[in-house]
Amino acid sequence: HALTSFLADLRACSDAGQRVIVALSAPPTTPPVPAIAKSLDGVVLCVLVGKMTSSDAAETIRLVGKEKFLGSLIIHPTEGGDAP
Repeated sequence: HALTSFLADLRACSDAGQRVIVALSAPPTTPPVPAIAKSLDGVVLCVLVGKMTSSDAAETIRLVGKEKFLGSLIIHPTEGGDAP
């Protein structure tokens, strides 16, 4: 299963002392997203202005677990309206 393999790779990197950055959709729109986020040492909430509501952010934090969050980033969309 691809998710199991991905999570094993993340754990192997962590066990080797490496840092891994993973960008996931928020709010989590598919079941693997919370599982991936929960397997990480920490999570940074990236908020795309105009695309994510405060209730989306709250739901993401609830699903992942607030103890995992290290902070947040506010990202303004580019002129074309999409994230960088």
